[in-house]
Amino acid sequence: MGRLGLRPRYGHLPHRRRQRGLPDQWIRPLSDSPVRRCDPRRARHVSLCAARNADRPGGLGGGLALAPARRRDPGRARAAGTRFCQRALRQPLLPRHAPAPRCRAGARGPGRSPVASGMMAVVRLFSRIVLRPGPSLLVLGAAILASNWVWYGSGIFLGQPAGLVLTIAGLLGFGYAAYGLVRGRHQLRALSIFIVAAVLLPALALIALRSTTGVRLWHWYVNQPLDSSLFHYVYSPLTFLLGVPFFVASRLLAIPFDFRSVLILAALAAAGGLLGLPWRWELRYVAFAALFLNPFFYFPQGRNDILFLAPLTLGVLAWARGKPRLAALAFGVAFALKPFAIFFLPCVAIALWPRSGPLLDRVRRLAMLGAALLAPAALTMGPFLLWNAPAYWTDTVSFVAGTIPGAYRIQGYSLASLLLALHLIPSADARFPFGLVQAAVAAPVLAVGLWRIWRAPSLASVLAVGTLALALSLLAARFVNDNYLADLLYLTVLAGAARQASAATIATSRPIPAAA
Repeated sequence: MGRLGLRPRYGHLPHRRRQRGLPDQWIRPLSDSPVRRCDPRRARHVSLCAARNADRPGGLGGGLALAPARRRDPGRARAAGTRFCQRALRQPLLPRHAPAPRCRAGARGPGRSPVASGMMAVVRLFSRIVLRPGPSLLVLGAAILASNWVWYGSGIFLGQPAGLVLTIAGLLGFGYAAYGLVRGRHQLRALSIFIVAAVLLPALALIALRSTTGVRLWHWYVNQPLDSSLFHYVYSPLTFLLGVPFFVASRLLAIPFDFRSVLILAALAAAGGLLGLPWRWELRYVAFAALFLNPFFYFPQGRNDILFLAPLTLGVLAWARGKPRLAALAFGVAFALKPFAIFFLPCVAIALWPRSGPLLDRVRRLAMLGAALLAPAALTMGPFLLWNAPAYWTDTVSFVAGTIPGAYRIQGYSLASLLLALHLIPSADARFPFGLVQAAVAAPVLAVGLWRIWRAPSLASVLAVGTLALALSLLAARFVNDNYLADLLYLTVLAGAARQASAATIATSRPIPAAA
């Protein structure tokens, strides 16, 4: 901002101090006529003035306006009856949205530790790779093509001819997606075609092969010795109940049932939610790529992560569209499908907590919020808990936490694998209370994050805090599968895209009303 008359609390200053100016501040105007002739993404010194109010001093007139800088004549004194647009502003100006000072990528600010500087460098590198359409398509597209070549092109499951056809289709889809980016038109359509060629076609081919030949593909439980997971149902009840209507319909139609058809429908719902977000196409593009081009999801294999990511994505859509109750219900459904969403529930509750209105009205809104968050889990888990609570707890909690004999083996990319490699844990079947470690690392982060959400509630902060708490909890768990890393990548990209979308909304919003 220019220094033209920016003096907060102007009327409370002594007369001889009213001419004091403030140092320049940076703002980021987007698509405003005074600065349209320059690059809109670059910050510039722009003067602010208040709206004219006839010939008399008055309020801000409902907002602020950008205007070209006015040069003051040093030889002419300011008249006593100067119009308000040439005088100091009397109201506080943008107190909550002051941008942080910029620094270079390799510079370390005063008082910042090397660890904090390293984390900022990692975050900046991550943003430049996966939060931009071009690099995200290059990295994730190459990853999914390499994965398809290993699983299909080699002819392990579908045979050499079919695998070669799927590989060529993926390459053509990648070329068309890259061409759409270079051309600058129909980018999301081109990416959708690439996803159909690289993800949907292999899934349909595997479903068709299994339904026509009866071959069991990628069923890891045929290994010897038998995995202990065969004797425990570790998923939430809604994961099983969701496929029952499709199973009944397939029996009535006399067609083979494959649970991957349910996953395909959930993926289509998630895709529709991403396309319906009121964000720039670049942000929807990177979220689309992170969800469908990540080979760690093993979507054709039948991993069910998409079942909880789909309602979570629809909850983000409802929040962005201004429907908080529907968003809370979607987050509740996500928790009923997979416990990973439990870290988002308190964040949503704090962000949507009623803060104004009569007491009875606030209690009513709070009750509706709690019902939306907890009713899906209560309705689907409650009957099984009433039926046999110890068995339900053993299957869904104790078995994966490693607190019972014959628990899930230590494997993956977690702290437990590191302790096992260092021989601090005797064997992969050893019992260890990793749940306490998870609570110790996730609870402080969640507490600090909830305090920040209470001070400044937003969708971006809800996604960021929930994703960070989930990441720390998973990394301290007994096992971390590849698809868990895929979940974290998508949620991180979604949180970063939501943050950029909120920043763009603030920058391009209408003039801010004057404070009373």
